[in-house]
Amino acid sequence: MTTTGLQGSANPNATSAVERWMMLVLNWILGLAMLAELVIMFGNIVLRALTGTSWVWNQEAGQLALTVITFIGGAMAYSRGEQMAVCTVLRKLPQSWQRVLEAMGDWVVAGTGLLAGILALSVLERRREEFFLTLPISQAWFIVPMVAGMLLLVLFALFRLSRQQRHPVITSGLGTFVVCAIFFALDFYLAFPGTPVGMLWMVFIFLAFLLLSGVPIGFVLPLCSMVYLYYSERAPLEAVPQNMFGGIISVVLLAIPFFILAGYIMTEGGISRRLADFVNSFFGHLRGGLLQVTVICMFIVSGLSGSKMADVAAVGLTLKEMVRRSGYNPAEFTAVLASATIMGETIPPSIIILIMGSITSLSIGALFLAGIMPAMVIGFCLMLAIYLRARYYNMPTGTRGNWRQMALGTLTALPALAIPACLIGGIVAGFATPTEASSTAVVYSLGLACLAYREINIRSFWRVLIDSSVKSGMILFIVSAASAFSWSLTVANLPHAVAEMLLGLAYAPWLFMLGTIFTLVIMGALLEGVPAVMIFAPLLMPIAQKMGFHLLQYSMVLIIAMGLGTFLPGIGIGMYVACAVTDVTMEDVTKRMLQYIVVVVIGLLLVAFVPAICLTLPNLLLK
Repeated sequence: MTTTGLQGSANPNATSAVERWMMLVLNWILGLAMLAELVIMFGNIVLRALTGTSWVWNQEAGQLALTVITFIGGAMAYSRGEQMAVCTVLRKLPQSWQRVLEAMGDWVVAGTGLLAGILALSVLERRREEFFLTLPISQAWFIVPMVAGMLLLVLFALFRLSRQQRHPVITSGLGTFVVCAIFFALDFYLAFPGTPVGMLWMVFIFLAFLLLSGVPIGFVLPLCSMVYLYYSERAPLEAVPQNMFGGIISVVLLAIPFFILAGYIMTEGGISRRLADFVNSFFGHLRGGLLQVTVICMFIVSGLSGSKMADVAAVGLTLKEMVRRSGYNPAEFTAVLASATIMGETIPPSIIILIMGSITSLSIGALFLAGIMPAMVIGFCLMLAIYLRARYYNMPTGTRGNWRQMALGTLTALPALAIPACLIGGIVAGFATPTEASSTAVVYSLGLACLAYREINIRSFWRVLIDSSVKSGMILFIVSAASAFSWSLTVANLPHAVAEMLLGLAYAPWLFMLGTIFTLVIMGALLEGVPAVMIFAPLLMPIAQKMGFHLLQYSMVLIIAMGLGTFLPGIGIGMYVACAVTDVTMEDVTKRMLQYIVVVVIGLLLVAFVPAICLTLPNLLLK
């Protein structure tokens, strides 16, 4: 995760006052954008149900709100330190080096934001004469949030630099200037255009900034794309913001903010806690029962929030005190929590499945159905491992709930359990699009939290709107950046090179599948889930289809392998989130986590080489 730097400006009070004022204004913009999108999408459902007609402009208006959430929310996520970054190597360096490299990362973000903002202005100028099909406004309004978001990144980076000590800021600024000078000098003296050196520079910059300076992945990707296009001269630099914009103009992606908002409402409104109490009343008395409860709760909650980070927070925060009071080892609980979150990657409605559907021709309903049994298989493997470890290590048991507690817990949790059933059923049956189903889930969960459980009021709902907008902005900004990076790889003919290399394994499809798993595990650890899938799914899926793998099965393998990488101890971002939620150290968790990773890998191999696990439900229900 990114860090906020150190306080050390000459006039910190003036800077913080300006920043607080900006935050207040941007919070209102983001909250209203999320609320507007919800009203538009859910209002259209109500209108169609009552009158049989729809607003013809609802999708374009929703996409306009989505661009605001993506670029303004992405900038806010950077300011709040919530943009995903790989800081494993950085944290092992001396403190003095860390400060300099962190400051260099802020300089890089400022430069990237400034350059991308200037390039986006040229795109905006070209769009002024183009108009929406249904809205009577110029398409330039789609680009305005991108320009504003990039300029906000520059300001936020400068704010962060102003709070750091003077020496690291000056040193890092000079270092950044020298690096840029070297780039231009090499281009001038060695005449790189048209050679593979542009690609080499892109790879070098990608690894250096990603691993050493803690620059968030969402900024490394467009920076590398711009460097490659500059050196290769394959396309104008304006192609980067153009593809960033194009990467989020998808109807499917409109559902992402709603799934995240529903997840926040679940946690804030007590829905997750009631689900945990319900499961615990039935299974908590078994040996190792609370760890079994963790797996079952994750299976249920993953079908509600759609976000693995939200899943970790919802289940981890709900159960961690109960786990400690019951005498379980917190490190064991953290390992089970992280492993169960990997299982939850394919449980609908999963954000990564929505993204997979947006970049392929696969049906969202089919992907949702294909993901259920793989999660069940991995969940069964985890629960069997927990049972065996609980007996071997004599783990504690809980108290069996009486019939009254079970009945009360069931009645309390039943309204919440209706959410995933309605979501999956509505999408698979064709009654609602993913966006419509997700907006309905938000309204339903909000009504449940406000009217039935009475744990959300207007103030807390506004806070939830803002927090979910920022989280959505972080995810969608990565999607946007990964779209530009993936396009750059295509321009560089990398898909063709990868295809030629992997087609050499056509005589052994199993070897190709193992290579896929290994690649996505490593890339999932380095890139986090969204960019890993965005970059590698378009490259590998055509090859997998030629080798005879069903694309639904192959999609599940990609998603699970990516999730496994995200929770690898030491380098996976998700593992750090899990440790932060449960208040344990990485060193305490690693040994136990490695044993559970072996279990998850066994489940993944079953999914990879037994097609029926993924294809049975789609074949039964979609004929």
